[in-house]
Amino acid sequence: SIERGKSIIQRGAKLKSIDFTETKPERMAAVVVDAVEVFANLAEHMDVPAEIVRNEAVLKKIEAEVLKLETKLANEGFLAKAPATVVDGEKKSLQEAQERRAKVMEALKELRSL
Repeated sequence: SIERGKSIIQRGAKLKSIDFTETKPERMAAVVVDAVEVFANLAEHMDVPAEIVRNEAVLKKIEAEVLKLETKLANEGFLAKAPATVVDGEKKSLQEAQERRAKVMEALKELRSL
């Protein structure tokens, strides 16, 4: 039964509580596992202000990396002289940095809402 499964999950994951719902609870972080969306009350389990500071520092480093790569890729001299494989590598690095930046920004948004 669902109640039996609930207690097994709760004990196995060492959770204080577990509830089943069809809507996202407010002020909870979400993780999707296969077709199941799991919500966690992170504010109870972490130092939210410290995580915000840590993520802001990470974001600052990523933004510096993005700026450096954008500047390099906007440099006509670099584009003219560098082998295509190097330019492609820098473009890939820029895309990856932009994706990391977006994820950190989303994490910060979630943390600030807790």
